[in-house]
Amino acid sequence: MLKNSINGYMEIDGSFELAGEVVDTSVEQLMVELKKESESTKIMIPVEKGKFSKKIPLYYGEGVHEVQIMTPKEGMSDYYSEAANLYVKNLSSESYEPINYSSAYKEKGFHLETPEVGGEETDLTYKIKGSIDPRGKDANKTDNVFVQTEKDDQKAMYAIPVKNNEFEGEFFLRFGPGKYEVSLMAPDFTLTNGYVQHFVGVAGFTVENTNAQDQRFTLPSRGIQSDAPAIKKLADQLTKNKKTEKEKAFAVYEYVAKNVSYDVDKLNNRTFEFDDSALKTLDEKKGVCQDFAYLAIALLRASGLETQMVTGYAGQNHAWVETKVDGRWLTMDPTWGSGYLQNNKFVPKFTMEYFDPKPAEFQKTHTKKEIEF
Repeated sequence: MLKNSINGYMEIDGSFELAGEVVDTSVEQLMVELKKESESTKIMIPVEKGKFSKKIPLYYGEGVHEVQIMTPKEGMSDYYSEAANLYVKNLSSESYEPINYSSAYKEKGFHLETPEVGGEETDLTYKIKGSIDPRGKDANKTDNVFVQTEKDDQKAMYAIPVKNNEFEGEFFLRFGPGKYEVSLMAPDFTLTNGYVQHFVGVAGFTVENTNAQDQRFTLPSRGIQSDAPAIKKLADQLTKNKKTEKEKAFAVYEYVAKNVSYDVDKLNNRTFEFDDSALKTLDEKKGVCQDFAYLAIALLRASGLETQMVTGYAGQNHAWVETKVDGRWLTMDPTWGSGYLQNNKFVPKFTMEYFDPKPAEFQKTHTKKEIEF
């Protein structure tokens, strides 16, 4: 049964609220198929205690949209039959793109509140908000959800904290103006083995960035909270009275190499976590190469220096840092600069050898493979 305000034919500007009740209170969701000429999309609507309410965007611009409302067939949650049919004339010429939901969206109990449509324009930042049903698969383990942005084969990831089964945060479109593919992802605890972390996509949409600047080397990203107050405060303290960019870079290298201990147990036991980050490293004062790099990059970016993470091989998979000083990329490896391993134990011994090393010497021990943003 639909609300009295919903008629078989309506004229609406942009979107309308579809609300009502179902007789069978065991129904968990409805399916709405939206059609206009050759275009169509399906929208899933959650049902709570027999009631439902959701804004339905009229994606395809001006003209009549057919709205087909379907309920699950009895005993067959993935098969639906038609329950009602509406025709809605959109008076707005503005069109959007549907959000694509994967099977994991339902399985993991996700509900995406914002955005409601894809294809929106924004200036550098974009907001995402939603919740996770505590009955969903691995809901009790999910402390962060992740957003991946992709443009021209360049990818960046962001972590959004989950608190009381709700998540809300902003992410950046760092690779300049244009269209981005955005994926909302959840940790995949089934495949994650400690050393390699896996994710599963739950929803995907596009966003158009209107900001003209390319800020891939300066803005925060997953694990690199360069805008966090604690990071900014420490960066200011370390670089105070430093006159050159190289002096600022060395101050960060020296701090990280002298104050973070190598976590041998983490390496041996593969206890890598989804919340590993610069802030976690700053708090715990220990980590592996990735954690050294997270903290160094966050401090360098907070100091106004363009910085990137390098991943490659140095006896084993390894990560280090490149930061731009005086127009050139300077290499630093604060992990190797902090000391060495002996008999499976970390021996702290600070060295400047891995700050701005000669490329030919550095390449004898380090093989560069990828840049991560």
